Amino acid sequence: MRIQTHGTTVFALSTVLLCTGLHAQDRVRRRTGYWLGFGMGYGAGWFGCTGCPSTTARYGVTALVRAGATLSPRLRVGGELNIWTRHSTQFGSGLTQASGNASATIYYYPSAVRSLFLKGGLGLAFGRFESTIGGKSSATGFGAVVGVGYDVRAGSHVALTPTINLLWGLDGDQSGGLGSNLTHVIVDLGVGITIHEN
Repeated sequence: MRIQTHGTTVFALSTVLLCTGLHAQDRVRRRTGYWLGFGMGYGAGWFGCTGCPSTTARYGVTALVRAGATLSPRLRVGGELNIWTRHSTQFGSGLTQASGNASATIYYYPSAVRSLFLKGGLGLAFGRFESTIGGKSSATGFGAVVGVGYDVRAGSHVALTPTINLLWGLDGDQSGGLGSNLTHVIVDLGVGITIHEN
């Protein structure tokens, strides 16, 4: 737990320093056209189901892929896939869990010439479970995502994009009757690359 806490703290400080140190590059060209982004990070997840005991946070690696179009200098729309994953070992067998959201998302820039943006989206929430002894199960339901990010110019068509994301999901019933009313809440810090037309 100490290592996980320190890792989260270092990652958060690195993200803040990246934004602060490159603030002089904050002004951007007029946002237009299509864009594509991807990144990785680290996050904490809380998971529940009907009849399950209360759980503490679990920590895992996160990944993000997003793409879309620019409607105006202050507004972008697109699709976003967020995944949190973790592998654990218990009682001699391993379990790989992947949870996340696939969302139709809106990205709002309060200033047309600044890099800070807010985002929110709705879509699918999911959980996938695979055991090393051969068992697999899944659940799919409804979810939402909100977050904040910052595009730091790294080239004429490329930006480094630190983000903070909050994922929420009502994953539904787990296949095979292994669990019902699965839920997740995930908070992650990530850094990605955004490629855009302008």
